[in-house]
Amino acid sequence: MKSVEQFETPRRGIGAEKTYVHSVFSGGGIEYVQVLPKKQTMDSEIFVNDIKNHRNYKLSKKEILMKTKFTSISTTVEYIQCALGSWIRRLEYITKHDGMYYNKDKW
Repeated sequence: MKSVEQFETPRRGIGAEKTYVHSVFSGGGIEYVQVLPKKQTMDSEIFVNDIKNHRNYKLSKKEILMKTKFTSISTTVEYIQCALGSWIRRLEYITKHDGMYYNKDKW
């Protein structure tokens, strides 16, 4: 069998040109495409000034923060529901047993 040489792409170095393409998709297709102008390469200054402040990045950050807030709120609600459930059981016990305390020593 004859061996087939594999095509090798030269590895890009740190100084190689950095390109940027940002596209937003929805069920209807491509909604938005952002690319750098010709002969402009990506660097930290361009990212901070032009791209980081772009509307889509802000939405992503906002959505992440909202998910964190929702998780925090839902955890708090579950804790309150648990506490209220305990109080409801205690009150039901007290009313069924003519004012006798339910686990009085644990309060």
